[in-house]
Amino acid sequence: MGAQPRWALLALTIPTSDAEWLQGFAGGLFALADQYGLHWWVAIPPPGRSRSACRFWALCREAARYGAAARERGSAAVTGCLGDAAAGLDVLQRNDRAPVNAFERDLVQRFEYPTPRVQLGLAVRGIASAAMDLSDGLAGDLPKLAQASGLSAHVQIERLPLSAALSAAVTAPRARDFALSGGDDYELLLTVSRQQYQELASTAQRFGWR
Repeated sequence: MGAQPRWALLALTIPTSDAEWLQGFAGGLFALADQYGLHWWVAIPPPGRSRSACRFWALCREAARYGAAARERGSAAVTGCLGDAAAGLDVLQRNDRAPVNAFERDLVQRFEYPTPRVQLGLAVRGIASAAMDLSDGLAGDLPKLAQASGLSAHVQIERLPLSAALSAAVTAPRARDFALSGGDDYELLLTVSRQQYQELASTAQRFGWR
């Protein structure tokens, strides 16, 4: 969201031990932390209590202000495609089944391995007027950003960016619903003035995103 992450905080409660799951979870988490140079704080509780590791994100003041400064008569844009992670979770939850084709495998991958847009968020700090990650879906997060800025927003549903995998895996109405209300994509929701929209698009393109 326009900040450089420095530390990480995670609270993890495991009622029963599953060594295989925990090894995979920890491996993915530490790999992501290493990629962005995060420092870890780990607390080992007394015997008999839940184990937990502590992780938190630090924001600089400029990035904190950047979070709620959408400007009137601007555009709202998102990075990448929306709805993939929610569709991937849906695949896994339907009778606990594994993906059956390449499209479903792509969707599950998006759910299980979210990629934070750290570099892109930093690159557009001088262009976008506000930014937040879409953890709760566009329909859940866009109103939060608009309310924080004292504005309203209009969504052109026909312009929602959908991936080829999502469009191939589900019907068009279902894909639209996933894109609007599905969470866990962790794409960036950005606001930008009309004059700077093209600069925003060009910057995203340099990072391989639309």
